[in-house]
Amino acid sequence: MTTYLRLGDVLRHDGQLMVVDYINDSRVRLLPLERTVRVVKDRLSGAEVTFSASGQHRNVAAQVEVETVLERRGEQWLNNFLADRASSRRAKSADAQQQLTNEGNIMARKSKKSGLETATATPRKRARGGLAADVLNARDAEAAKAADAGTDEVAPKAKGRKAKAAKAPKADKSPGAGHMEKICGHSVCSVLRRLGAEGVTAKQATGILAAKGITTMPPASLAVQVGFGRTGKRPAAELTKDEVKELKALIPVE
Repeated sequence: MTTYLRLGDVLRHDGQLMVVDYINDSRVRLLPLERTVRVVKDRLSGAEVTFSASGQHRNVAAQVEVETVLERRGEQWLNNFLADRASSRRAKSADAQQQLTNEGNIMARKSKKSGLETATATPRKRARGGLAADVLNARDAEAAKAADAGTDEVAPKAKGRKAKAAKAPKADKSPGAGHMEKICGHSVCSVLRRLGAEGVTAKQATGILAAKGITTMPPASLAVQVGFGRTGKRPAAELTKDEVKELKALIPVE
């Protein structure tokens, strides 16, 4: 003898208690009464969250054997059952989210505290924490530099702050420096531009400077200044004809 399933009917399907929660013209959908418990581990915090899933629905024919139906609880019971399950699911979801938030806050505080302790640690605390290797390596490097320099002095170990780097020596601005040298009362660069305007090549200008005892001018800079003189892009020194003749006389004979 057969019967048609109704909303709220409870039956056993594939060894599992299920209830009819939806019916249309072609099928009847069954919902598991007992929820499946699952445990999920959060990838970021490592916390384990336990929740229960409703399980998979099953579709069956609308007409079944009478013995299959265990109980007819009715549509009103079904509505209350689904409402209670939804409310429980929302509450558990909120609890799980709060648990993950709490675990994340705890890990963030631990990470921040660890970073502050490392930044403000004294040399002794750093040594206890395995951070003394950097200090020792720095002292070894200073000792090696001192040995190369022929002295046994080693810079004292910095306490709490990094040792200040030695200041580089200031550039020599004495009258003997290259940028202060003059020819006929004019700067070397302006004289080179005048020689370029007079048709002197960079190679010949190099010989003139050598004859004047000037060897600090880089060859590339010399060639640039001579080129400026040929093109007239920069002002040249105002030399007399005799001064130009005297400088040209210093050109080496090839």
